[in-house]
Amino acid sequence: MPKIAKYAFSLVFVAAFFLFSLSASLAVVINCRAFYGYGFREFGVSQDTGISPDQLNLAARGLISYFNSSQEYISVTVIKDGAPFTLFNQREVLHLKDVKGLIRLDYTILIFSSLMVGGAAVLLVIRRDYRFLARPLLWGGALTLAVIFFITILAVTNFNTLFIDFHLISFSNDFWQLDPATDYLIRLFPEQFFEQAAALVGAGTGIFAAAGVLGGWRLLKKNP
Repeated sequence: MPKIAKYAFSLVFVAAFFLFSLSASLAVVINCRAFYGYGFREFGVSQDTGISPDQLNLAARGLISYFNSSQEYISVTVIKDGAPFTLFNQREVLHLKDVKGLIRLDYTILIFSSLMVGGAAVLLVIRRDYRFLARPLLWGGALTLAVIFFITILAVTNFNTLFIDFHLISFSNDFWQLDPATDYLIRLFPEQFFEQAAALVGAGTGIFAAAGVLGGWRLLKKNP
């Protein structure tokens, strides 16, 4: 393969590996009902909202189901004070539609980056050139670790600013600006929940990255 093609392949693989690591970790957290339950318990959501843990778990299942469905708008009804209660108001419903769009984007990135990384692995097997993939794998993992480290520093320094900036960049409206006095979405998922979620996504991404660095290093060592 010409040298310029190898460089191009390496750059594409490094980017694909980073996107795969991040999008896969994010997808796992988004669909992890156990994490939702942990957040509800950790931040006293049942006590704050007056909604029982069982009904909160029902709400979590409804959210996850909505994110993975073709349904345009969410509708979740729980039992509160012995009567059916519609959990999200119109503003929250519109915001969750925007959130679902971001989640679908993450899924799309995950699919394409998986195909790229998987395709590179198949090419490695066909060529039997282990050094061909070793360096991109190592650098992809190293770059991912560096980015995660940088974001972690920012988050530890001032998560609130990072959280607000993310919303300003990601959304073209102000539906995300919710009032805990009237909006249950922010009561179910306070900022501390997203701080924990970000840490979990970072940890998952870091595990993928470390595996990439280790795999690339071992391939180089075995094939000098």
